[in-house]
Amino acid sequence: MWKRIDSNMDSNAESAPGGHRQELHRIAGTEPVRNEPTVSAASADRCILATIDMRGRLVGLQFSPGIEQLTYDEIAEQVLATVRQAAEQVSRLDW
Repeated sequence: MWKRIDSNMDSNAESAPGGHRQELHRIAGTEPVRNEPTVSAASADRCILATIDMRGRLVGLQFSPGIEQLTYDEIAEQVLATVRQAAEQVSRLDW
């Protein structure tokens, strides 16, 4: 149901010369942290699901098929609002 866009960059890393996955992560600042808690938030229409790590970084973005009904501007607006919502939840956690 959801189309997943991850910051783990696995598909890009595998196609990089020599498969330099760790180097790509380091450059992009997306080095995955094992077992790190995350928080997810969904847009009001449930077309967008954003996942934020405990450092406030976007680590996952998923779209449901309903996204096709939105304009690019609406998608951008909802992505930002959903990411902000997830980041707000992270900031309220006592960890």
